[in-house]
Amino acid sequence: SHRVINLFLRCYFLDLVRPLGSVVIAHRNPRELIK
Repeated sequence: SHRVINLFLRCYFLDLVRPLGSVVIAHRNPRELIK
């Protein structure tokens, strides 16, 4: 159904964005990358 597709896309999008967000945070604060 439409709702299932939206949920799947949202999870897929979050899986793509989460590593990018952690890279951006690590770039601003290199100490986060060491952890």
